Amino acid sequence: MPVHTRYQAAIWAIVSAILAVGAGVLLRSREWSTAVRVVLSLGPVLPMAWYCVLALRVIRELDKLEARIQLEGGLYGLLGTALLTMAVGLLMKGGVVPPVTLAQGWPWLWISTFLLWATGSALAGRRYR
Repeated sequence: MPVHTRYQAAIWAIVSAILAVGAGVLLRSREWSTAVRVVLSLGPVLPMAWYCVLALRVIRELDKLEARIQLEGGLYGLLGTALLTMAVGLLMKGGVVPPVTLAQGWPWLWISTFLLWATGSALAGRRYR
């Protein structure tokens, strides 16, 4: 897979993040009609969908070992984020940490998923060297 496809995927993920932050600022700044609120709210989804398409293309073009490393990294991200979500939810239920809404917590879900994916990919890659 050409390297530029990987860069394109990263750029689309960044565009999605910028749109999400921008939409959040705009939605808080004033009252908008429902149609505008829908467009602003869902705006980041399209670039993230394109990121997903490009990421799948990259994974499909990897050799079997690299694909396995990425799969393992993805599982670290998915399962680690699930454990983190469960732990934080139980701490909130127990009154140890203040309640957090999904709207407040979703950026942290993405960050933890990507960091855990990167960690898992690095660990899996080391095992096969």
